[in-house]
Amino acid sequence: MKKYNKVIVGIEKEDIQCFAKRGDILVQASNTDKMKGRLPKEHHFFVSIVNRKPSRYGVVKEVENSLTALDLAKLDYQSRGLNEEEINSEIVNVYEEYLAKISTFTIDVPVATTWLYKKIPKEKILRVHKIFFTNFSDRAKNDYFGF
Repeated sequence: MKKYNKVIVGIEKEDIQCFAKRGDILVQASNTDKMKGRLPKEHHFFVSIVNRKPSRYGVVKEVENSLTALDLAKLDYQSRGLNEEEINSEIVNVYEEYLAKISTFTIDVPVATTWLYKKIPKEKILRVHKIFFTNFSDRAKNDYFGF
């Protein structure tokens, strides 16, 4: 199984709806997770694998100890209080795609997750993408994302 050394972490800035503690690993929220405040229709959010706190944005960081999709799945299942024995290859593939996408970004890049609606075939895909904070100064960007 492939090992990855990049993850999305929390930034703990409530003014931009990032409630997860700074440095906590983030995963895409499940159907049972709740966001504080409202989000636009197509937007989704991340949650911390430590305490399930929501975060609208995260930042890509490098970790010392690389992890596999199975490792991340187990951490997420533990934080949700689910049985790790339920993790199958289909679930691991979802985490594999997530980690593969993260590995394409450079370090300290702010990211978000949104729903992409396709008409043909009719489907809804959750994607992770880079965010541009054009209204932030370079100093503010460094304070928020360059830790």
